[in-house]
Amino acid sequence: MLAAAAMVLFSSCNKEEEVTISFTSDNIMVDLGSSNADLAKYAKASDNSSVTVSGVDFDKVGEQTATFKAGSASVDKTVKVSAKRLAGNYRIHVTDSAGTNELTNGNGWKMDLTPGAEYNQIDIPTVVGENKIFEGIDKLTVTFKDEKGSIPNYTGPKYLFVGGEGHTVKFQNITYEKNSDGMYALKGFTLKLVKQGYNDFYEQIRFDKLDEMEEE
Repeated sequence: MLAAAAMVLFSSCNKEEEVTISFTSDNIMVDLGSSNADLAKYAKASDNSSVTVSGVDFDKVGEQTATFKAGSASVDKTVKVSAKRLAGNYRIHVTDSAGTNELTNGNGWKMDLTPGAEYNQIDIPTVVGENKIFEGIDKLTVTFKDEKGSIPNYTGPKYLFVGGEGHTVKFQNITYEKNSDGMYALKGFTLKLVKQGYNDFYEQIRFDKLDEMEEE
């Protein structure tokens, strides 16, 4: 009996401890270009072992599901990749639908894109110098979700490059990228201009992000 009791005690002492994973916050957020190590900082294993992370594309803004693992424990958690690194100083170019005839003067317009009110938003100013691109609003807010960007339709008093009024402007194909210098930048989008009784037409908007030397 003593031998049996000793075996049970020995077995229980050597039984592998169940590992659990806890998190420092329910709002897990990182910037574009972050790493699994940056996400792992939000997690802690009960046995102090290292926590590994997988499942996130750090080149895409929005909510994603990350898998945190430590020992036999595995937890899926919603994480957010912020659009903040898309902000910065840019030149904007407005061209016709073919992309050949530029409507902006000179070497485009300089403008500063800023982070929006939400983690997945970027604000684009609608006034550049004395040029009012869209009258009645001071910014366009781009919201990125499911790898795509969206801007609410604009129907206002006037759009700079359209004579007269009454057009509804729709924003399509909003894209961003990581360029060769490792910078994340808004790349551009298409404007679709719609007016009842007229043919729809399009314009292309291109953004060129400036580095620190060009900003000066």
